[in-house]
Formats: sequence, structure tokens, C-alpha cells
Amino acid sequence: PDDVGEGYQDYKADYLLHAVATFVARPDAEEQRQTFCTTLGQFIGGGKPALVQSHLIEELKWIGAKESVAPISKALLKDRLHDQAVDALVAIKESAPLRAVLPRAKGRQRIAVVQALGTLRDDKAIRDILPDVSSPDPDLRLAAIAALASIGDAAAVDPLLKAAKTESLYQRSKTIEALLDLADRLAEAGQTKEATRICRTLLAETAEEEMHFRCGAIVGLAKAAGAEAMDDVLAAMSSENADYRAAGFRAAVAMRGEQATQGWVARMKGADPARRIAILELLSLRGDPAALPAILAAVSDPDEGVRVAAIRAAGPAGDQRAVAPLIAALTGKGAAESMAARRALLAIPGTEASQAIAKTIP
Repeated sequence: PDDVGEGYQDYKADYLLHAVATFVARPDAEEQRQTFCTTLGQFIGGGKPALVQSHLIEELKWIGAKESVAPISKALLKDRLHDQAVDALVAIKESAPLRAVLPRAKGRQRIAVVQALGTLRDDKAIRDILPDVSSPDPDLRLAAIAALASIGDAAAVDPLLKAAKTESLYQRSKTIEALLDLADRLAEAGQTKEATRICRTLLAETAEEEMHFRCGAIVGLAKAAGAEAMDDVLAAMSSENADYRAAGFRAAVAMRGEQATQGWVARMKGADPARRIAILELLSLRGDPAALPAILAAVSDPDEGVRVAAIRAAGPAGDQRAVAPLIAALTGKGAAESMAARRALLAIPGTEASQAIAKTIP
């Protein structure tokens, strides 16, 4: 019978099946693995009880490959088997069968398939998933929103921005999270214009009580726009809101490229000591050697706090050029500068710094 639940007595056979599956999955047994998987696949989609087929699919999930795709695909729209079949195809990293059944999948089955296509980042499924963003089923809507964000295609930008304008606080929250993920995906793919548009829209349209999303958006903007976001990041770093200030600092660190580094260096000129110290701490976290000339110049700053911050930054951003100035700070300055110089020298790669330190020992 199909319903073998409470009286099911084949657990010993299941243990044996799993033991064989583990054995044939060893590195030097590819032919045995293929034979075993092909044999199991013959019993999927036939008259065997659903629980038995479920166990077979579970074994194929762990050891199956191309030879198991077709048998597993037969169970994609079968009651009591579709979840296992979807999970198995995700594990095998095969999206074509999932994409093929999507037009026929309904209810929970469609949700599972959409989630799987998102996990596999199947950009060929975008056209079929996009209508689900406005589905009357809230679970399907959220599955589609998350999947489109994971896939990371610019075609999803406008539908997701529209979906965020909802009275449902939960859907709005999940959609904004997805938009931030989408912005990251687009930035990684070099589509910085669309990623920037997402982040600027969120900065403009999020309320004060959604500050956590603003924080995510300013960091995303810095990643996408780089030095072009300098004014936005500076504004965040000067915010009265402590969380947004902290996010501004993270955004400044996240800016990619030498152009952004030089932008921060330029901001030090004419700044008051407190601002110079903050920028030097930032340059330390960025660790970009392009900032080293400006950092070393600040080692001679009239303000002691600036000098200490510059000495600290010279380690992470430094190379052999920083050794001599740091040795001078180590031996000829006050206690705070000497301690900072010692730590900075230890952060410089290579042997020159350690040899220079050794020469200072009487």
C-alpha cells in the first residue's frame, strides 16, 4: 500500500541501502556509483509506495549526478515526493527540469520550485518568476521576490521596488532585504548603475523607524558607486543617529578602489584634528598602500592624536616605505606614539621591519 507510515518495517533495508550508497560514493568507484544510481532511478515514478520512492530520492540527493536527473524529475509534481525531488535537483545543481515544470506547478509545489530556481540562480527562469511578484498568494510573492534577488538580474529592479510599496510591513521588510541583496548581486556583476539606483531609492524612501534598512542602503551604495558616493557616506558619518554613523563608517571602508582611497586622503586636507583622526582610522581599516604617502606625512602632524592615528594606520596600509618613519617614532617620541609604532611595525610584511627593530636594541 502507499500509506506505509506507522507499520513501516523496512528500516533495516533502508540502513543497508544507505550503507551501499555511502560505499559506492567513494572517490575510486565512479562506475559503481553510476550503476547504483541508475538502478535506484528505475524505481522512481513507478508503482512503489511514496515513502519508498522518497528514500530512493534522498539517496540520489547525496550521491546522484547527471544520470539521476531524469528519474528524479518524474517526481517533481507528485504528491508526497515533490519536496524531496526539488531538494535533490538543487543538490545536484540541475535547474532545467525545475524550469520546465514551473508553468504547471501550483500552490506549495510552485513555491518550492521558485525557491529552488532562486537558490540555483537560474537567470533563464526570470521571465516565468516575475509575474509571481504580484501573486495573490503572499507566500509565493515572497518566494519570487527572494528568488529574483538571488538570481541578481536587473529585470527585477523595478518589480521589486514596486513590491516594496505595500501596506504589509512584513512584505515590505522582506522585499527591502531582497532589494539590498539584489543591489549586492548587481554590483558584483558590474551593473553598478542599477545597484546604485536601488540604494538611492531606499535611502530616499525609507522612514526613520526603518533606519536598519538605511544603514544597509548606505553600505550598498558605497560598494556600488565607490567614490561617487563620498558625499552620501560623509553625511552618514556625521549623522546624529549613532547607528547611521556606524553604517557610514562601514560604508567608507567598503568603498572599492584607489580612487575612493584618494578621495578620503583629499578630505584630510584642511580638516580639523578630530576629522583627520577619523579618516586615518578609516584608511587603516582600508589597508590600501595608495594612502601611505598621506599617512606618513601625518606622522609629523602638530597634533599628537593625529600623529598616533597616522602611526597606527601606517602598519595595515604600509610596506617597506613605512619602516624608517616608524622606527623614528619608536625611538624618538612619547609613550603613546612609541607603542603605536611598535604595533605598526609588527603589521608590516617582510623582514626589513623586524631587522630595523633589532638594530634599535642596545
